[in-house]
Amino acid sequence: MQTGESVMKKIILMCLVTLIALMSYLTFMVQTYFSQPVKWEYLLRTPDDAKFQETIDELGVSSWELVFARRATKYNRHTYKDEPIYECIFKRRIYE
Repeated sequence: MQTGESVMKKIILMCLVTLIALMSYLTFMVQTYFSQPVKWEYLLRTPDDAKFQETIDELGVSSWELVFARRATKYNRHTYKDEPIYECIFKRRIYE
Protein backbone atom coordinates (compact mmCIF):
# COMPACT_ATOMS: atom_id res chain seq x y z
CA MET A 1 0.00 0.00 0.00
CA GLN A 2 1.25 3.48 -0.84
CA THR A 3 1.47 6.22 1.68
CA GLY A 4 -0.40 9.47 1.24
CA GLU A 5 2.85 11.32 0.63
CA SER A 6 3.95 9.08 -2.28
CA VAL A 7 0.50 9.33 -3.88
CA MET A 8 0.68 13.12 -3.60
CA LYS A 9 4.13 13.14 -5.25
CA LYS A 10 2.83 11.05 -8.17
CA ILE A 11 -0.16 13.35 -8.64
CA ILE A 12 2.08 16.44 -8.60
CA LEU A 13 4.48 14.81 -11.08
CA MET A 14 1.61 13.89 -13.44
CA CYS A 15 0.27 17.45 -13.21
CA LEU A 16 3.70 18.91 -14.05
CA VAL A 17 4.17 16.59 -17.02
CA THR A 18 0.68 17.45 -18.29
CA LEU A 19 1.33 21.17 -17.81
CA ILE A 20 4.63 20.99 -19.73
CA ALA A 21 2.98 19.05 -22.57
CA LEU A 22 0.12 21.56 -22.73
CA MET A 23 2.50 24.53 -22.76
CA SER A 24 4.54 22.93 -25.57
CA TYR A 25 1.39 22.33 -27.61
CA LEU A 26 0.12 25.89 -27.07
CA THR A 27 3.50 27.36 -28.02
CA PHE A 28 3.48 25.33 -31.23
CA MET A 29 -0.09 26.36 -32.07
CA VAL A 30 0.59 30.07 -31.46
CA GLN A 31 3.71 30.01 -33.64
CA THR A 32 1.86 28.18 -36.40
CA TYR A 33 -1.19 30.45 -36.28
CA PHE A 34 0.59 33.78 -36.11
CA SER A 35 3.51 33.09 -38.42
CA GLN A 36 2.67 34.33 -41.89
CA PRO A 37 5.09 34.13 -44.80
CA VAL A 38 7.03 37.34 -45.21
CA LYS A 39 6.17 39.23 -48.40
CA TRP A 40 8.54 41.63 -50.14
CA GLU A 41 8.29 44.19 -52.88
CA TYR A 42 11.30 44.95 -55.06
CA LEU A 43 12.56 48.07 -56.77
CA LEU A 44 15.22 48.51 -59.45
CA ARG A 45 17.11 51.80 -59.76
CA THR A 46 20.06 52.81 -61.94
CA PRO A 47 21.56 55.99 -60.48
CA ASP A 48 24.67 57.54 -61.97
CA ASP A 49 27.80 57.96 -59.86
CA ALA A 50 26.92 61.45 -58.68
CA LYS A 51 23.45 60.40 -57.46
CA PHE A 52 24.28 56.99 -55.96
CA GLN A 53 24.59 58.01 -52.30
CA GLU A 54 21.64 60.39 -52.51
CA THR A 55 19.48 57.67 -54.08
CA ILE A 56 20.21 55.01 -51.49
CA ASP A 57 19.76 57.51 -48.64
CA GLU A 58 16.36 58.63 -49.94
CA LEU A 59 15.15 55.07 -50.41
CA GLY A 60 16.52 54.01 -47.03
CA VAL A 61 14.36 56.62 -45.32
CA SER A 62 11.36 54.93 -46.96
CA SER A 63 12.38 51.51 -45.56
CA TRP A 64 13.95 50.24 -48.78
CA GLU A 65 16.93 47.97 -48.17
CA LEU A 66 19.72 47.73 -50.73
CA VAL A 67 20.22 44.04 -51.47
CA PHE A 68 22.35 44.21 -54.62
CA ALA A 69 24.46 46.83 -56.40
CA ARG A 70 26.93 46.58 -59.21
CA ARG A 71 28.84 48.95 -61.40
CA ALA A 72 27.66 49.10 -64.98
CA THR A 73 27.74 51.42 -67.95
CA LYS A 74 24.99 53.03 -69.93
CA TYR A 75 25.52 54.19 -73.47
CA ASN A 76 24.68 57.85 -73.99
CA ARG A 77 23.55 58.27 -77.58
CA HIS A 78 23.99 62.04 -77.41
CA THR A 79 27.65 61.99 -76.40
CA TYR A 80 28.40 58.60 -77.98
CA LYS A 81 30.08 57.47 -74.76
CA ASP A 82 29.48 54.94 -72.04
CA GLU A 83 28.55 56.53 -68.72
CA PRO A 84 29.17 54.78 -65.40
CA ILE A 85 26.05 53.92 -63.40
CA TYR A 86 25.02 51.56 -60.64
CA GLU A 87 22.39 48.88 -61.04
CA CYS A 88 20.67 48.53 -57.68
CA ILE A 89 17.98 46.21 -56.38
CA PHE A 90 16.10 47.21 -53.24
CA LYS A 91 13.54 45.31 -51.20
CA ARG A 92 10.94 46.37 -48.66
CA ARG A 93 8.72 44.23 -46.48
CA ILE A 94 4.98 44.36 -47.18
CA TYR A 95 2.86 44.47 -44.03
CA GLU A 96 -0.71 43.34 -44.50
